[in-house]
Parts: sequence; structure tokens; C-alpha cells
Amino acid sequence: LSLNAVGSPPTVIDFKVEIEQIGPLLYDLLNGVNLRQPEEKTEDVLRSILEQVSHQASIDFRPYKSSTILRRIGRRMTVTHNRSMRDYLEYLKTYPVEVGELVKAFLINVTQFFRDPEAFSYLKKDILPDLITKARERDHTLRFWTAGCATGEEPYSLALLIAEMLGEEFSAWNIKIFATDLDEAAITFELFWEEGIPIVRTAHEVYEHGITRTTSRIRTSLPNTNEEIKENYFVYTLVPSHDANGRISGVIIYAVDETEQRMKEIVEEREKLRLIFDHSDMAAFALYDAQTAELIIASSRYLDMVTSTHDMDRSELNGKKWHDMTINSLTGEADRLWQTALEARESVHLPEVHSGTSADKQESVWDYSLIPIYASEKEDNIRFIVVSAIDITKQVQARQELIQLNRIKDDFLSLASHELRTPLTSIMGHSELLQRNLKRKESVETPRSDFTQEMHLLDMIVHQSRRLNHLIEEMMDITRIRSEQLELKHMENVNLVKLVRRVLEQYSDSNREITLVTQEEEIIGNCDEGRLEQVLNNLISNAIKYSEADKPIEVRVERTKHEVTIAVRDEGRGISEEQQRHIFERFYRVHANANTGIEGLGLGLYIAHEIVIRHGGRMWLESRTGQGSTFYFSLPSATAAS
Repeated sequence: LSLNAVGSPPTVIDFKVEIEQIGPLLYDLLNGVNLRQPEEKTEDVLRSILEQVSHQASIDFRPYKSSTILRRIGRRMTVTHNRSMRDYLEYLKTYPVEVGELVKAFLINVTQFFRDPEAFSYLKKDILPDLITKARERDHTLRFWTAGCATGEEPYSLALLIAEMLGEEFSAWNIKIFATDLDEAAITFELFWEEGIPIVRTAHEVYEHGITRTTSRIRTSLPNTNEEIKENYFVYTLVPSHDANGRISGVIIYAVDETEQRMKEIVEEREKLRLIFDHSDMAAFALYDAQTAELIIASSRYLDMVTSTHDMDRSELNGKKWHDMTINSLTGEADRLWQTALEARESVHLPEVHSGTSADKQESVWDYSLIPIYASEKEDNIRFIVVSAIDITKQVQARQELIQLNRIKDDFLSLASHELRTPLTSIMGHSELLQRNLKRKESVETPRSDFTQEMHLLDMIVHQSRRLNHLIEEMMDITRIRSEQLELKHMENVNLVKLVRRVLEQYSDSNREITLVTQEEEIIGNCDEGRLEQVLNNLISNAIKYSEADKPIEVRVERTKHEVTIAVRDEGRGISEEQQRHIFERFYRVHANANTGIEGLGLGLYIAHEIVIRHGGRMWLESRTGQGSTFYFSLPSATAAS
């Protein structure tokens, strides 16, 4: 027997048998002891063994298949010379180390790539496509957890499957697969490194991809040199020295001076940084010393900006500091901005800075930022200031041009509306007067048949004049809305049921079935009656235009505790979900691409929506293609408005 640590079983000699007994012994080692005990006793002892394992190893194996558990216990009984489960239970209590060996026997730590083809096929066809579709619409990020990964082939199989499904777009995705297993031995492996190269620090977490964000405080780690600049760099190698008898007698130290190589690397890193700066399409960058404000490195674009602003050559920039190189319009505030970045310990952002160049050069506009950079993760002193300048001249010019174009367009609409309205008013007035005179003469002097053609032509003139007047009114309302001049001049308490009835009377000659549904004859709302009538006319005329002549139209007026809701429902062609997202936009027509012959500029619903909003209400719709539409709008009740 061997002398072992307390709690450990003897391990020097496990078996002592005759040669002819080796074969049966090997069979028992592979297959375990044949547990021939009454079933009820086996279950009792098995429960006690699993409780012992659960108590010591904190793993509950009771849900495992009993036959598998018993088979693995049998193997351990053979190894430990126990012929009964009760003896083995006592053995576990005597030698706690055996619990760990039994746990290893329970855990299956061997797997293979795509071990369960049916499961991976189900993943590929039914699970992953939906996950990928949702992630593609969101942020191109997928996270998976492979529990019970054993030696790791399953998470790698999952990664291969995802890469195959994503194809060429795989590199643009952020895929994270977390793999865990109860058996630490299965997922534990050695780390190796080249002998002679010391490991100073290991990265416990490596983030290769992250969400882009702007922060007011950025930390970067610098080499930990205790703020000292070393003059030389050496790589040390320690080799033991042996005497004639082979015993270690000392240590030989080899030191290789790598100063020149290190300096070369520093120069290369500076050039890499400069290349990164120079190839930035968006911004000009410069790195300054936070304490001295001296320039360390800058992109060519930044240097061009400085030389252009100050009318100097690059050779003149040597020895210049931040306040000597800033944009002219910031010269008076340069020192204050620098101190603000240092004292506030956060970025200083100036969204629109004009370059203030000389008169013979075009002025530029920059989005300017000063960003503090910390010496290290642990230290709190600011080592550098990064200056970022994004040229937004074209964007600012485009915005100003767009504002000017909108102003010109609004002025044109206003002028055209007024200029068109003057002759149109005259045409409408004279046409309606002539229409009345003809009707009067027809009734007292001449048979109707003598004026049939003239009356038809005159009716067309009056109809088209009113249509043109309606379009002009819409354009004028657009101008008022754009200039914030659409006012509700006559706000008062109005019986909305009575108002709806009056509006519906205007459609009595339309030969359409239009029904008013209400539970009350008096529902009071606070509104501009003329503007609300405009909203109702728009919704009802749309219902007539976009539904068949034999389909009914329903107008419903309801009151809740704090608001009044009016709904106009038709049984027309309906509106798709995509069209519903744009329905209240200017100049949007639902069936603009269809040859429907329906007139309009696509302004009515936009204006109606704006009128309801200005009443403190809201407008929405419910519709399905082929099943009609219902437009709702709500207004504060007279009580709520007061």
C-alpha cells in the first residue's frame, strides 16, 4: 500500500491477480461490476450515492438515465475493488477524492463535429433563418449559448453553419458563441508562448467588434513605464549553468539590446497612425500634448486646413502650438476651449465653426471637437488632446440652398394663389349670375329645351371654377401651414352632431347612401366650425371618390370622457399598410399610379390632419386592402377644452 494524503485512496498497486484472471478483470474494468441487487435496495443506495455527489460536487445527476449512471458506477466499483454498491457508498465517504473521479465518469466529454445531423438540419431550416432575418433588420448581431459543449466541436459546428448561411456578408456580422460545460477538464487547455519572451499582461476580454458611439471621455492605455522614458530596450534570457557533475552551479544571463529595433517600430507606428489619419474620408485629425499644447502628429488634411486658414506653409508649423494653429474664428477662444477640455475632463464640441479665411478663398465650415485622452486605464491624468475637424461646408451650403428653395417655392405658391384667385373670383361671380338669369328666364319666358345646351355648358364652367378655387384654397393652406400662419380664428363650442348633419345635406344630390350614426343629438366640441367643416368635407368626398356608387358610407359621432371622436367609414378598395405610413404626407395620393381618373393633388388629408392637430386632436385610420377604410379624428370635448 502507498502512503497518500488524507482522504485519498491507495493508488500504487490497484490489483494483484494471477495471469489467468487478467482477462476477466479487464472485462470488468471496461463494463463495470454486474450489480445484482434487489431493485428497491439498488434505488436506495443509488439515491444515497447521488446525494453524496450532489453535496460534494454541487452537481445533481438524479435526472440522468439510471442505466447509464449504474453502468458508470459499476466501472468505478471495479477500479476501487468494491463488490457492492453499499461498499462503494462507504468508500465515497471514506475517500472524498473518489467523488471527483465518479463525476468524471458521469460526464461525457467527447463529441464530434455535427454530432446530431437531424438537430443541425432543424437549426438550419427552421430556427436560424428567422433569427438571421430579425438580426439583419436590427443590428447584424447574433449571440448563442452552447451548454454542455464537451470538448468544443458543437460550438464550432454552429459557427461553421452560420458562416455557410451568411456567405459573403459573414464578415459584416457580429457573431458571439458562448460555450460552457460542467466538466472543467473538457474545456480547459494549456496556454503556450515562445520561450524567452515574457508575458507582461494578458487580455482577459478582447473586443473585436463593438457598437460605434460618441463619448465625452476616452481612455487609452499607454506602455506602463512609470512616466519614465527608457534610453535602451533589452530582451533578457536566463539559462542555468551546470558543473562537471551536472548540477546547477549558476545562471547565465543573456541581454540583447533591441533599442534600434524598438525605435524603428515607433517610427513605423507613427507612420501607420499618420496613414490612418490621412485615409479618413470624414475628418481631419491632430494629436496634441495635453500639457504643452504642442502638435505631435497630424493628418495631411488637418495640416492643409491650418495652412489654408493662416496663409502659411507647412514648414512654418514647426514649434507651433494649438492656439497658433486653430481656425481664425476660434483664435480668441482657443485657450478657453483648451482649458475647458482639461478641466471638464470631457469633449468640447463645436457643431458649426466658420474658417474665416482670407477674402480670395472660399470660406469653409467645420464640425470641431476637442477630445481628452487619458494616460492609462488606472491613471486619471490627461496625456493628449485629439482635435477632430469634419468639413461640413457642402452640407451647410446644401441646407441653406434647400431653405432658400423652400422659401422661393412658398413665395411662389402664395403669389400664384393670389394672382389666380382674382380672375377666378370674377369668372365664378359672372358665371353664377348668368346661371341664375337663365334659370329665371327659363321659368317665365322660354321653354326649357331652348336653354338646355347653354345651361349644360354653364354648369360645366361653374363646376370647374369651383374645383379650381378648391385647389387654390388648398395651395394657400399649404403656404399657411409652412409659414405657421394656419390659424383657428373662431374657436367656440359647437354641436358636432348638428354640424355633421349640415355637411351631409351638401351631398343629398350625390345619389349616395350616407348614414349618420350617433347615440346623442347634442355632442359639444370646442372647435373652429369652418375648419372642421373642411375636414369633414375632405373625408366624406374621399369616401365617395374611392368607393363604388352602390356602397354605403357611414359617419359616426361618439363621445368619451375627455374627447369626441368622429369616424367616416367606406367599403371601398382599402389602403395597404405601406400606403398607410405615408397617407398624411403632402402630395401623397394612394392610387397615384393607377389610371383611376380620380382628381386631386394629394393635399386634402395632409391639410385635414394639420387642422385636427392644431385643435389639440389626432387623426388615424384603419384599413385593409379590398375591405374599405375608416378614418377617425378626435377633438377635446368642450368640458376638457375648458
